[in-house]
Amino acid sequence: MNPEIPIIKRREIEARVIKPIFEEMVLKLGREDAISILESAIKRDAIAHGNSSGSSNIEQNDMPAFVKLYELWTAEDALEIDIIEQTNQIFNFNVTGCLYAEMYQ
Repeated sequence: MNPEIPIIKRREIEARVIKPIFEEMVLKLGREDAISILESAIKRDAIAHGNSSGSSNIEQNDMPAFVKLYELWTAEDALEIDIIEQTNQIFNFNVTGCLYAEMYQ
């Protein structure tokens, strides 16, 4: 995965690829089955992405490393957040705007 491409841009590209496939699945399988298959595949991919984002190096598996990684998700104002608390152990925030949700509607 190229870290220079903001995650919101990656998701836009993925959505453009997935949309015609999803539409074909709806025609062949029905909407309910098509949604079920996509949900399952997306969840599996999200878990795999999360696992690969971690590091076997314990020094990079801490909260400051997570916050740095999280910056990729907020790039280009894709997520607007209000940070409630941020320490070396805690990163607590509220999402106030989400282009990801808007894009998928």
